[in-house]
Amino acid sequence: TGRRTRAAGPAKPPARADRDTQDSLDALLHNLAKDPALRFTDAGRLLLRRLHRQAASTEEQARLLDDVPAHCAVPVAVFVRRCAELCLEVAEELERRRCQPA
Repeated sequence: TGRRTRAAGPAKPPARADRDTQDSLDALLHNLAKDPALRFTDAGRLLLRRLHRQAASTEEQARLLDDVPAHCAVPVAVFVRRCAELCLEVAEELERRRCQPA
């Protein structure tokens, strides 16, 4: 039929929690964007653009979920989960670097 349906899964979190998460990401990005080391270098601006793209709004996430055909839900979930694992590895490495003497 070509009709796309959302795959069954856990209930969506409350809208307020989604908004709080988005507000927190927006605040972090806003503060990072004020840092001269990021703002005034090519590498820093590139990093800020990447982070901005990564911080998709909850509305974009809902559209993404609606656009995934039911038969693709599992492979897309695996892909997203692996991306999340890579993000966690990057975060852990950044934290390790922060703790090491310069």
